[in-house]
Amino acid sequence: MDWGILFAFFGASFALTVLPGPDLLYVLTLSFSNNRRAALQLSWGLTTGLFFHTAFVALGWSQVLLTFPQFVWVIKFTGAGYLFFLALRAFREAPSVNSQKELPSTGKNYFWRGLIMNLTNPKVTLFFMIFFPGFVFSQEWTLPLQFTLLGVIFWGQSLFVFCGVVFLGNQLQPFIGKKNWYQHKNKIQAIVLIVIALLILYSN
Repeated sequence: MDWGILFAFFGASFALTVLPGPDLLYVLTLSFSNNRRAALQLSWGLTTGLFFHTAFVALGWSQVLLTFPQFVWVIKFTGAGYLFFLALRAFREAPSVNSQKELPSTGKNYFWRGLIMNLTNPKVTLFFMIFFPGFVFSQEWTLPLQFTLLGVIFWGQSLFVFCGVVFLGNQLQPFIGKKNWYQHKNKIQAIVLIVIALLILYSN
């Protein structure tokens, strides 16, 4: 086992995760809304989906996406449609009033929201297909087992980063907790969701 390759993979995956992206922006926006619990649930859902993408790559199922590219578009349209639905619902929600108390989250809804957002983004699986083979670290371990470990490492650092973003947003919330923010936060979240949907549709 080449530990140097594993450390290099951790560093590369961490760098990729902390780059500002729409998912992180959505988690941060939710944290600004004084709803840490919902933001944590969303983060857990987003990162849990990585296990499924890892399984697709480790078991070779990801080849289906290359063999049948039309299947990729079915997943993309499903995911984008779901995000547009969430955006429309956010636009129609009445703005909440600023409160010093944490806003209630809706049970496990945000976990499932994050999981669906991740699973309906096929570019994650395709990215893993390209990214993982460059960090094969052992001649004794099988490729599926190595890809599984790489997936666990990617998941661990991703969850750490997302939870860090939730903490950061929660700490910054008092500085932006103005009335105007609470009047427009639903629209801001809706715009972020629309951006994510468009990125999914137009990604290669």
